[in-house]
Amino acid sequence: MKKYLSLMLSVLLVLSMLAGCGSKTETSAPATTTPADPSTPAAPTQAPADAKFKDDIIIGISGKIVALDPQENSNTQHNYYFRCVFDTPMDFNNQTAEIEPNICTEWSTDDAKTWNFTLRDDVYFHNGEKLTPEDIYYSFITRGPETSSTSSLSKYMESMEIKDDTHFSITLVNPNVDFPYLLTLPTASIICKKAVEAGDKDALGIGTGPYRLDSYEFGDYLKMVRNDEFWGEKAKAKSITLRYMPENSARLVALETGEIDVCQDPDTNELSHVTDNKDLELQSYTSSSIQYLAMNCESGIFTNQNLRLAVCYGVDCEELIDVTYNGDAMKCASTWGWNEYGYNGGGITEYTYDPEKAKEYLKMEGYDENNRFKFDLAVSSGTRKTMGELIQAQMKKINVDVTISEYDTAGLSQMTTNGEHEAAMYGCGTNVFGDDIARLIDSSTGVNKSHYHNEQVHELMISAAAELDDTKRKSMYGEVQQILFDTGAYLPVCCATSYFAVKKGIGGIDYYPTSHHDFSEMYFVEQ
Repeated sequence: MKKYLSLMLSVLLVLSMLAGCGSKTETSAPATTTPADPSTPAAPTQAPADAKFKDDIIIGISGKIVALDPQENSNTQHNYYFRCVFDTPMDFNNQTAEIEPNICTEWSTDDAKTWNFTLRDDVYFHNGEKLTPEDIYYSFITRGPETSSTSSLSKYMESMEIKDDTHFSITLVNPNVDFPYLLTLPTASIICKKAVEAGDKDALGIGTGPYRLDSYEFGDYLKMVRNDEFWGEKAKAKSITLRYMPENSARLVALETGEIDVCQDPDTNELSHVTDNKDLELQSYTSSSIQYLAMNCESGIFTNQNLRLAVCYGVDCEELIDVTYNGDAMKCASTWGWNEYGYNGGGITEYTYDPEKAKEYLKMEGYDENNRFKFDLAVSSGTRKTMGELIQAQMKKINVDVTISEYDTAGLSQMTTNGEHEAAMYGCGTNVFGDDIARLIDSSTGVNKSHYHNEQVHELMISAAAELDDTKRKSMYGEVQQILFDTGAYLPVCCATSYFAVKKGIGGIDYYPTSHHDFSEMYFVEQ
């Protein structure tokens, strides 16, 4: 596992990248800060030089694969597949906290508004088509804005100019020092223009990555096989299969019996089954995925700010952490991740459990023990269901009745994106750059599960993304966090320590705090 990134500020990230790419932009580097006591996972294990590898690896995952399109899906299980099958313009190195070349070898800017790129000339899609800047243009400018996931990236772009077969430039709507980092995320996966426009079968599953799509049955499995024509280092496993197994205990049993080789998120109360088994190994990392309660600010009962705040003060997050994670999680002060630039800027206020204050907010809207407030809480299985049931019990103490509605992961994602919920337990992996939080609070993205919009926040985010002065930028992000707190935009709960249970001999997994892990260099050494 990777020794995960120190809390690098996004300006520093981009400046260090620019220094190696001939940028003319010059600013002073801000200081590095440290998160609130996160654990530090180890670096990915390196395979022994003389090792013999098993051909096939099966990963048991908790969520369904329901689509091939990297521009329409951005949840955990789909990103496992995207990172193996597709390429992004650049890569982010978790160990060095630096941006590195990928299918783009060079990039530069004079003003953080227009960025120039050089594309490799030896990259081919899995259908044999050569990658060109036309595919970049199609992915980001033509198709991206109309998709639910890549639209959050495309909205930064004003235009793109293709200069020749290997050079292009992208001009942004507003200057943004974080832009190169955005091009390392799975939502920046490049798709094949010719295949998609021709309507080829499974065209949206054609990438340029180290694995190619082999077969799938949505809601059951997706199998990838090694791309032996890959432009970079060849993968060690011949195939990787992502198999949907919704029950945590069932996945662990499947690992113990040899049905799968990797088990995502075993229940914390069953971890001893792994540590006591000589054939298994437990791998862990500190997640930056925030578990939160999202109340629909756009329609329905939670358009009322006082009712949102009543819920925020009526939930005991410490109890949720103690019961759901056996205390093995970090309480969140805001919707910013512990590793994200601007976290806790200016010393933000955070919600404390205060039932009496919650009742005061309810009373302002005419609710009490005789006229009880009611709402529906959408959850998926596992920890989010447990949290939902705990919240249901806690709400009774402030005379609020909660109905629990359970969905599978894909169903919960879709209905919350559509705004069909009153409230939902959900989660989001936060990236290291400050502007990443825009996904959660920008009304144009499918990641904004509260459907929250605040024009003051919107303007502050635009200004902060272009601000090169570290003190001013952190102050802006601190102000945003305070507004989110004051308006009850979200109730952040915690970032948990997360686990994978694996067969002995499994290595090379690149664990991201966002939970969007990279399995493309995974191997299984024969024992």
